[in-house]
Formats: sequence, structure tokens, C-alpha cells
Amino acid sequence: MVIISISLDAALLEKFDAVTAEKGFSNRSEAFRELVRMAVDEWQMSKDVGSNIAALMVVSEKNKTKGGIERVQHRYVEIQTLLHTHLDDKNCLEIFIVKGDSGRLDMMIKELRKVQGVKKVDFFTTTADL
Repeated sequence: MVIISISLDAALLEKFDAVTAEKGFSNRSEAFRELVRMAVDEWQMSKDVGSNIAALMVVSEKNKTKGGIERVQHRYVEIQTLLHTHLDDKNCLEIFIVKGDSGRLDMMIKELRKVQGVKKVDFFTTTADL
């Protein structure tokens, strides 16, 4: 394994250590590797031309998206399943299971991130060639 060095300010390192402990990583290196894997997955999804399966998680403010999420979802036939749930009196969670060309899935993610009222879009992806 290759060893690298990074510089962080003290406040950011303190927060990173708290996340590392809370998430159960045995050390900083394990936590950092997971962050790198996530960044690489996102980058690969935007560059690959193959088919992917993804679970998209969208957290949004209730009644603040002005139909934006719905407009995006109706543009993408790649959606296999959709789950909507109320997290509390102010926030909703939508989970999309999607399958399709990685370029189209990347476009969908970017469109969802632009919708007013959307607080967070995250995803897990894998290739469709299991």
C-alpha cells in the first residue's frame, strides 16, 4: 500500500476524527480510503459508458421543491422503483432505484441536486454486469 500525506486545519481534523470514531472506522486511513472510494465511484459513474444500477437518496424540504423532483423523475424511464417517506414535519426522503446508462444516471443526479428545496442527494452505484 502506498503512503500519502495530507494537510488539514485543526478544526477539520477534529471533525474528521469524530466522524471516524462515530462511523466505527479503526483509524483515519480506513475512513479516508472510504471517502476516496466514494469520490472515485461518483467520478466513474460520470465517465463510464456502461450500464449501472444505483440507489439514489434525496432529502428535501417538504412542500419546497415546487414539483421539481417529480419533473425530474418523469424524464427518466431508468427509474425502477421509488419510495417516498416523511422523515419529520419538515423533511422528506425519496429513494430511487435506477438502472441504465451511467451518463443518463449522472444527468439525473445533477438535475436532482439543482432542484430548489433539495438538501442532499447521495447514491450508491454498481455496474449492471454483476
